[in-house]
Amino acid sequence: MVSAVLALGACGSAGSAKSASPGTTAVEQLSSSKWDKAGPNPSVSAKMVCEAEVRANIAASLGVKETRVTKPSWAVKDHRYSCTYVYPSGKIVLFVKEFVDEQTTTAYYESVLKRFGTIQQLNGLGQGAWTLKNSGIVARKDYKVLLSTCATSGHPLGR
Repeated sequence: MVSAVLALGACGSAGSAKSASPGTTAVEQLSSSKWDKAGPNPSVSAKMVCEAEVRANIAASLGVKETRVTKPSWAVKDHRYSCTYVYPSGKIVLFVKEFVDEQTTTAYYESVLKRFGTIQQLNGLGQGAWTLKNSGIVARKDYKVLLSTCATSGHPLGR
């Protein structure tokens, strides 16, 4: 999902994605007892955004390899995992914020949409994804919300 989001967003460029698969209800898409919940450590899936496989996928999707990726950080209090992809012409910051249930995930996801405004829905990514007016991307998957932003766009999660 991360590679697709960045390829579509790429700090402001537009794109489109496949439609979500039919036959799945909203309840099935937004809640499951099997999904990782926020805890004292980042989940395996959250940590993937900064690991070698995703780095290679992002480079292939964007057509350019990063010059470096900063050491990932985990903000225990906020359940936020992040790293910065540094390129010759700029930076992309990735954040994954983890939650404990559908209600808090949905509330946060909707607050990001409202706070930054939306440009284009990116169908078929997780349980919802949008290009934001601040040139970022937001996507929700399970009890996680992924944000990508150009470093010049500011901190998408606030404090």
